[in-house]
Amino acid sequence: MVKSLCSVRVQRDNSGVAVLKINQAMAVLLTVLFSSQWALASENLYRYRNLSGEVVIDYQVPPEFVANGYEVLSKTGRVLQVVPPHTVVDEGEQASAQQSSEEAEAQKKEDTILLRSYSSLADLEKARDRRLELLDREITIVESNLEKSREQLESSRAQAANHQRSGRVVPRVLLDNISDLEEQIEDAEQMSVVRASERREVSEKYRHYIERFMVLKGLQRGARGEKNHPSKLAIDPASSQSDGD
Repeated sequence: MVKSLCSVRVQRDNSGVAVLKINQAMAVLLTVLFSSQWALASENLYRYRNLSGEVVIDYQVPPEFVANGYEVLSKTGRVLQVVPPHTVVDEGEQASAQQSSEEAEAQKKEDTILLRSYSSLADLEKARDRRLELLDREITIVESNLEKSREQLESSRAQAANHQRSGRVVPRVLLDNISDLEEQIEDAEQMSVVRASERREVSEKYRHYIERFMVLKGLQRGARGEKNHPSKLAIDPASSQSDGD
């Protein structure tokens, strides 16, 4: 039976060359035999832990245990390779680490600009005072214009009321003037709020710059003993960072 299933015949092709003919059963048998011999001769062993924590030694590691790590052993039990467990990176931790890295890089850039822009603490304080004085002047101008517009609006409304009390039609020019003044006052009030907010931001920003500059220079609060070199071109670190982006 086996002989009939697994047969080998020698035939000659058209050119007279001998050709070995192997039927399908013989081909399968030879494949199994050679595969088994190759596995016994070349396969390593793998040592891993199963779900129960027990150590298992086998010719392969099941896919569900690969992530836990394993060891590759020789036939004699010698450790050939250690595959560590896969590290699962938490997305939140990764994002936090990236943010910390970006913040550190931004701080380094700010420190460099501070040290290049100001040679002393006094220079930095003068730059702050100039910015605040400029904003104070702008706020004063806005408030002054706002007060004048309010007075003009009050006067124009009084004129319109006089026309109405006397039974006269309020002139279109006067009505347009009242409308324009109302818009001017609204714009001025918004500008006043914006400038006041900007002043607070500048004050806080320079407070941070001064504290950081003192740390970089190793100064203590209230110290004025550093040598006052000629001032460099004062540059706002925040604006420099924006220009560089």
